[in-house]
Amino acid sequence: MSNVTDIILTCDSPLEDGGDDALEAAFERITEWLRASGSAPLEEVGQYAGGNATFWSWVWVGAVNNLDWEAFIAAVKASPWPDPESVQLLLKSEAAQHFRLIKLDLDPLTPDA
Repeated sequence: MSNVTDIILTCDSPLEDGGDDALEAAFERITEWLRASGSAPLEEVGQYAGGNATFWSWVWVGAVNNLDWEAFIAAVKASPWPDPESVQLLLKSEAAQHFRLIKLDLDPLTPDA
């Protein structure tokens, strides 16, 4: 039996030169962790935002079976984010009604029952 976790990972787009490269390197660490745990990588969806202006944030989404929340949060925290204060991780177990917000500077949260 699987337990699906919905994942939303967001952060600001770096303004300094080379910031996007640093951000992509940080995200690649997350991708490697997901693949090593047998999951597919998250997809970047910020490029599909509506409106009539440029969307200035990065947004990755995905759904993962049997995600080890604590290990995943640790992997996100361990990634070399250029601006870790801007990173937000939202996790929602299939049994939960709402996402849980995890900021990198806070202790990990456990899933809702």
